[in-house]
Amino acid sequence: MFCPTTTIDTIVESDGKRWLERMRWGLVPSWWSKPLKELKLATFNARAETVATKPFFRGPFKRNRCLIPLSGYFEWQDTPSGKQP
Repeated sequence: MFCPTTTIDTIVESDGKRWLERMRWGLVPSWWSKPLKELKLATFNARAETVATKPFFRGPFKRNRCLIPLSGYFEWQDTPSGKQP
Protein backbone atom coordinates (compact mmCIF):
# COMPACT_ATOMS: atom_id res chain seq x y z
CA MET A 1 0.00 0.00 0.00
CA PHE A 2 1.34 3.42 -0.95
CA CYS A 3 0.61 6.67 0.79
CA PRO A 4 1.73 10.25 0.18
CA THR A 5 5.47 10.87 0.64
CA THR A 6 6.28 7.15 0.26
CA THR A 7 9.13 6.33 -2.12
CA ILE A 8 7.70 4.27 -4.98
CA ASP A 9 8.79 2.69 -8.26
CA THR A 10 7.79 4.62 -11.38
CA ILE A 11 8.42 4.20 -15.09
CA VAL A 12 9.68 7.32 -16.85
CA GLU A 13 10.40 8.02 -20.51
CA SER A 14 12.83 10.31 -22.28
CA ASP A 15 14.05 10.25 -25.88
CA GLY A 16 11.90 7.19 -26.59
CA LYS A 17 13.50 5.10 -23.82
CA ARG A 18 11.82 3.96 -20.62
CA TRP A 19 13.39 3.06 -17.28
CA LEU A 20 12.44 2.36 -13.69
CA GLU A 21 13.06 5.20 -11.26
CA ARG A 22 12.28 5.58 -7.55
CA MET A 23 10.34 8.74 -6.72
CA ARG A 24 8.51 10.38 -3.83
CA TRP A 25 4.71 10.01 -4.11
CA GLY A 26 3.35 13.53 -4.56
CA LEU A 27 4.21 16.68 -6.44
CA VAL A 28 7.10 18.86 -5.32
CA PRO A 29 6.65 22.25 -7.00
CA SER A 30 9.60 23.41 -9.12
CA TRP A 31 9.70 26.66 -7.14
CA TRP A 32 9.95 24.89 -3.73
CA SER A 33 13.38 25.54 -2.17
CA LYS A 34 12.81 24.55 1.48
CA PRO A 35 13.29 21.03 2.90
CA LEU A 36 10.57 18.55 1.86
CA LYS A 37 9.50 18.10 5.48
CA GLU A 38 8.25 21.70 5.40
CA LEU A 39 5.98 21.07 2.40
CA LYS A 40 2.52 21.11 3.97
CA LEU A 41 0.51 21.33 0.73
CA ALA A 42 -1.69 18.43 -0.41
CA THR A 43 0.26 17.77 -3.59
CA PHE A 44 -1.06 14.29 -4.34
CA ASN A 45 -4.80 14.72 -4.82
CA ALA A 46 -5.27 16.17 -8.28
CA ARG A 47 -8.76 15.62 -9.64
CA ALA A 48 -9.07 14.32 -13.19
CA GLU A 49 -11.71 16.97 -13.95
CA THR A 50 -9.42 19.92 -13.09
CA VAL A 51 -5.81 18.69 -13.27
CA ALA A 52 -5.25 20.41 -16.65
CA THR A 53 -6.62 23.76 -15.46
CA LYS A 54 -5.64 24.22 -11.80
CA PRO A 55 -2.49 26.38 -11.63
CA PHE A 56 -0.66 24.07 -9.20
CA PHE A 57 -0.98 20.96 -11.40
CA ARG A 58 -1.38 22.46 -14.90
CA GLY A 59 2.33 22.75 -15.84
CA PRO A 60 3.52 19.39 -14.49
CA PHE A 61 0.46 17.67 -16.00
CA LYS A 62 1.36 18.95 -19.46
CA ARG A 63 5.14 18.39 -19.27
CA ASN A 64 6.06 15.70 -16.73
CA ARG A 65 4.47 12.27 -16.67
CA CYS A 66 5.32 8.85 -15.31
CA LEU A 67 3.63 5.46 -15.00
CA ILE A 68 3.01 4.01 -11.55
CA PRO A 69 2.65 0.23 -11.60
CA LEU A 70 -0.10 -0.85 -9.19
CA SER A 71 -2.88 -3.36 -8.82
CA GLY A 72 -5.59 -1.21 -7.20
CA TYR A 73 -6.35 1.86 -5.15
CA PHE A 74 -8.61 3.06 -2.37
CA GLU A 75 -10.13 6.30 -1.19
CA TRP A 76 -10.37 7.32 2.44
CA GLN A 77 -13.88 7.45 3.89
CA ASP A 78 -14.94 9.49 6.90
CA THR A 79 -16.51 7.20 9.51
CA PRO A 80 -17.66 7.86 13.10
CA SER A 81 -14.47 6.14 14.32
CA GLY A 82 -12.18 8.15 12.00
CA LYS A 83 -10.96 7.88 8.44
CA GLN A 84 -10.78 4.38 6.95
CA PRO A 85 -9.39 3.20 3.60
